Amino acid sequence: MSQKKVDRYKEEKANRSKIIRKEKRTLLLEKLIASLVGIGLIIWVGFSIYNKANEMAEASREVVSTQFNVAALDNYSSSLTAEEELSQETLAEDETPAEGEAPAEGETPAEGEAPAEGEIPAEEEAPAEEEAPAEGEAPAEGEAPAEDEAPAEAAEKAE
Repeated sequence: MSQKKVDRYKEEKANRSKIIRKEKRTLLLEKLIASLVGIGLIIWVGFSIYNKANEMAEASREVVSTQFNVAALDNYSSSLTAEEELSQETLAEDETPAEGEAPAEGETPAEGEAPAEGEIPAEEEAPAEEEAPAEGEAPAEGEAPAEDEAPAEAAEKAE
């Protein structure tokens, strides 16, 4: 071999590690750039498809507004209410016993009438109401003070 070739081989051998590092760096940079371009293209295509789909969906989506005339419904419901009130008044008139008739079962006799046989007078049916404490007495526990007493007076009486 010639001397030139030997010198070049020695030089390459001495710088081989630097050359390999430089080639690896270049290869890595090329791969990184290629992957970024690929990812960018994929994102761009996906975004374009998404926008086209949304445009088509918005174009096909029509706003439909419907108006209803509810006057007839209002008239119908008010007529039902009026009929109901009228029927209740009629029932109330029909349920009132005539003079000399005993009230129907479960009804209380009108004022001044005697209860029918086997019926308990209305006064005996009603449960006895608890009496309010006499003047000067404190209300029992859990009871509200009388309306005419101030809250401070009621607290003093409770103690």
